[in-house]
Amino acid sequence: QIQQLEKKLSQPSSSGPDVLPDYHTVQPGETLTSISIQYFGTPDKAGYLAAINGLQNPDVVQAGAVLRLSE
Repeated sequence: QIQQLEKKLSQPSSSGPDVLPDYHTVQPGETLTSISIQYFGTPDKAGYLAAINGLQNPDVVQAGAVLRLSE
């Protein structure tokens, strides 16, 4: 049973890799730019993330903050 579970866990999720979560918890060292690259593949969405999360200064994001990724 353990081997079956390990095999299942190692297989790709049926939801696919392109599913965007609703939220992201900021980790130490992350920036809006790095989060933008992680989820959108481009740094160009950093301003969008700042806007939808009401951040006045997009250069300052605190570790532990929970950010919305879409409206």
